Amino acid sequence: MWIALALICALSLAGSDALTKSALNRGAGAATLGWLRIALSVPFTLPLLLFIDMPLLDMTFWTALLAAMPFEVLAMVLYAKALKESPLSLTLPFLSLTPVFLLVVGWLILGETIPARGMAGIALITVGGYALNFSHKKYGWLGPVRAIGREPGSVKMIVVSLLFSVTASLLKLGIEHSSALFYASVYYAVTAIVAIPAASISGLRSLPRADYPKLAGAGILMALMLVTNMVAIELAKVAYVISIKRTSMLFGAFIGWLVFRESGIRERLTGAALMLAGFAIIVLS
Repeated sequence: MWIALALICALSLAGSDALTKSALNRGAGAATLGWLRIALSVPFTLPLLLFIDMPLLDMTFWTALLAAMPFEVLAMVLYAKALKESPLSLTLPFLSLTPVFLLVVGWLILGETIPARGMAGIALITVGGYALNFSHKKYGWLGPVRAIGREPGSVKMIVVSLLFSVTASLLKLGIEHSSALFYASVYYAVTAIVAIPAASISGLRSLPRADYPKLAGAGILMALMLVTNMVAIELAKVAYVISIKRTSMLFGAFIGWLVFRESGIRERLTGAALMLAGFAIIVLS
């Protein structure tokens, strides 16, 4: 069941990313739209409190929730900027690095261990990242690696992957000291409040009316993503859930080609597929 929930989570995230990028391409501020798609999910997650039992909240819960906020807000801003600055097919695949970082972060925070066979998955993810820019091999073997550094959205998304490895582990800790649906209902509400200053920095610009349905759709999909993510994390190891969730980068790469007409889709889908194979190895191990 957790695999099905994680796949729904991945599809929801890919759809929300596409709707957000569509609005970003019209010139709206990245930090503002990153905040809006979280804030607009709150009306769909907060009412869950009416249908669930209130758990007893201890200090560990509050520590995990508040400790996650700086990482979540920074990831929110960098994520939106990455979507705005670079193609989906070159940014989203680098979210595959999250389970790699989780091998260390999950162990430090949660004491979770992954078998050594998971290293084969890491190797495939690395090869996939190289393949994303394989056309740059004409500039030498390090050409694809240098291409990553020259793509601002890719660099930002690598940092986001690291930040998400921390927030995912703290999410697991918070869920263990409350419940999945309770944490899902309050997490983005708290994030939206804490992130108001970050959203205000870029200015709350007026948005074209044509963008309202896109942002509302992005908010609904973010709510669905959050709820399915929380329940799946409660059912399985956080590294496994995030590994499946990150298949959103494969869906996102395809959407980038289909909707935004991004070029080089063959090598990018090849790289994304290799990363997906790395996911599978990590999960199976």
